[in-house]
Amino acid sequence: MNDMNTKKLCKVLLMAACACCLTGCGDDNDAISLVNTQGNELITNNGTYFKLSPFSSGDTFYISGGDGAYSISNSNEAVVRFSYDGQTITFYPVGPGSSQVTIQDHSGNLYTLTVEVAYPEERFMVNSQTVSIIGGGLTQNETTTLQIRAAEELPVQLGGEYHFVYMAADSTNGELNMYKSPNDFPTTGVFQKQEKYKEDGTRYEQLNVTLASGETVIYAFSKYISNTDTLYTLQQDVTDKYKTEYPALEEASISQELQAIDVK
Repeated sequence: MNDMNTKKLCKVLLMAACACCLTGCGDDNDAISLVNTQGNELITNNGTYFKLSPFSSGDTFYISGGDGAYSISNSNEAVVRFSYDGQTITFYPVGPGSSQVTIQDHSGNLYTLTVEVAYPEERFMVNSQTVSIIGGGLTQNETTTLQIRAAEELPVQLGGEYHFVYMAADSTNGELNMYKSPNDFPTTGVFQKQEKYKEDGTRYEQLNVTLASGETVIYAFSKYISNTDTLYTLQQDVTDKYKTEYPALEEASISQELQAIDVK
């Protein structure tokens, strides 16, 4: 091999070595991700989605991975703003909606997070229900008929859902959507919540609900924590609703056992 071919070969090998070195350096950089400073798993959907309450004073995350030299962009400052101190990024709510926050480093690693500012929500599914009818002057047929009728006229049936959207930081008021069954259109309304105590000292929350139709409904919402589970009940006194038609009726009430389900 002459000197010219030897030089060409060396040049090719040197370029290959440099390429391998550069590839190796790129592989050493982990993908960019965010880790909550409090250790909570707040980011979902494989690290691509973060729901931020409008009542939050700010949620802070460490930026992990990449080469450490980050540039950050925010697609919608009317929804969320951020601050970055060189180690952590903090998101602050501005208004309801969603924004795309993109973090990029000098090596070309790219991370995009959808930040949605939305009011806190809770959903409950009806697992079981009991209708209680008291009236010594009622016939057995009247009692049975009233039990069936009261159950059928409930706005939420077995398997249906109550969906609360909290519009206040202390969760004392908001919107209520009631789904008779999961695939039905909801009965909508607004609610206000007050802390109450029964005669035996048991705490419950009184929900004063005003439906879109103008009808007012009062519920007693209770939460019970056992060793293995958390149980919820929603109770309603419907005596006045049926008293005129059934004068012998003394008391009619409905109790539904609820199960908390994940908000989609």
